[in-house]
Amino acid sequence: MFNNISPRIHAWLGTSSGLRGVNYNCAVNKGTAQAEVYIDRGKEGLNENKDIFEALNSKKELIEKDFGEGLVWEPLPDSRACRIKKVTEVGGWQDEEKWEEVHDKVIDFSMRIKKAFDPIIKDVQKKY
Repeated sequence: MFNNISPRIHAWLGTSSGLRGVNYNCAVNKGTAQAEVYIDRGKEGLNENKDIFEALNSKKELIEKDFGEGLVWEPLPDSRACRIKKVTEVGGWQDEEKWEEVHDKVIDFSMRIKKAFDPIIKDVQKKY
């Protein structure tokens, strides 16, 4: 999923879902790590960001069933973007002795997010 993406100075990697402004990201924070769907079609896309989030949220039960457990759904009302994520509390970048376990969790979450969201995003893509 992220094979052809080189790490940069940021603590996250992202790749397109196939729908402009909707990305699959993974991020490592100080004490946690996460995989996410991040929706940001830019300044002019504020309403589209919220509409896409709501379209995905309307399929929440199916998405979470396909993912295998609950996700955190964040409309981020004070931001133009929206996010749906799965966080691991195993550790983050400060927990070097746990990096392998953190990586394994984020890889697992990323692959499961892609599998659960791909068919729904393809359907949403027809509108945009």
